Amino acid sequence: MKINILHISTATSFRGGEQQVSYLLRSLQNHMVKQVLICPKQAPLIDYVDNRFCNVVNYDTKKNTLFSAINNINKVCNSEEVHIIHAHDSKAHTSAVLTVLKNKLNVKLVVTRRVLFPVSGYLSKLKYKTSIVNSVICISKSVQNEMLKVINLKKTRIISSAIDLEKFTSIEGFFFPFFKDKNIRVGYVAALTPEKDHITFLKTAQLILKKHQNITFYIIGEGKLMNNILILVKKMNLQNNVVLTGFVKDIPNLIPQLDFLLFTSKLEGLGTTILDFYLAKKPVVTTLCGGNNEISLHNKTAMVSKVGDYKDLAHNFISLFENSDLRETIVNNAYNLVVKNFSLKDLGKNTFNEYEKVIK
Repeated sequence: MKINILHISTATSFRGGEQQVSYLLRSLQNHMVKQVLICPKQAPLIDYVDNRFCNVVNYDTKKNTLFSAINNINKVCNSEEVHIIHAHDSKAHTSAVLTVLKNKLNVKLVVTRRVLFPVSGYLSKLKYKTSIVNSVICISKSVQNEMLKVINLKKTRIISSAIDLEKFTSIEGFFFPFFKDKNIRVGYVAALTPEKDHITFLKTAQLILKKHQNITFYIIGEGKLMNNILILVKKMNLQNNVVLTGFVKDIPNLIPQLDFLLFTSKLEGLGTTILDFYLAKKPVVTTLCGGNNEISLHNKTAMVSKVGDYKDLAHNFISLFENSDLRETIVNNAYNLVVKNFSLKDLGKNTFNEYEKVIK
């Protein structure tokens, strides 16, 4: 039997979660499913969805209220004879639960949880505990452990995020204009938000530059802390060695042109940016910030420090920078880890198996 799936994504930005939604839609095309996606018409996700294997229904966020969202979901469920609603973020989860309740829909509900933030508040906990939710997909063991504070183990399933193993095989070689010198390039690809801890990134960079001056650090992304970070860069006198690029759409072209990843996040569900650098065979220095403890193994796939420990991060970076044999070992181990465990094929297979389990 073909399973009809309605995916809901409410994000108007394109970050790691939305990338994973696009990967899932693509990876399910070889399985017995019919897919529909509801998302805002402003969502960049639309540009990453192939209409050959997924129909898109979009809405205007300026006009759309929760009530009209419920009506939209109900309409699609009836017209497409939906078997499973798959909610990919918190607002999608809320809208789906209320739609099923209001319209007494005979559908199953699957929710993906990507973040490590605690589920707090009575209503937030209730929307996970309700019997309307049939399965909570957690992208890592760390995320599952956080969810087990709210729901029982039988309701959860670990399905790791995935990456496109072919994404770096056909690089066009576009040169980004913000690469203005021939220095070693150290990147941090992340939204400019508090949990990404760019302060520790800058403190680490400052220490590294005391020993190695031929390095430029690139903060890649956009967010509400842009001005704060610019002020801090100037205050720390790092203007000559730190570049804030803003949003970069063409990340697959960018990563191969960087030399290292310095990842200083406080909290990650898994850390797919790290997986991207592993696949591109670029050495990684990272904090142990949650779900990435399953992929970042010290001296094996990465160099690892405690959250906020800029002194140890700088020490680990310098050790890796100065030791070519260690770099080669770590890069090869990390690449093999990704290829073996994080393919789109596995994402599609494991998610489809969960759909079948929920239907049965």
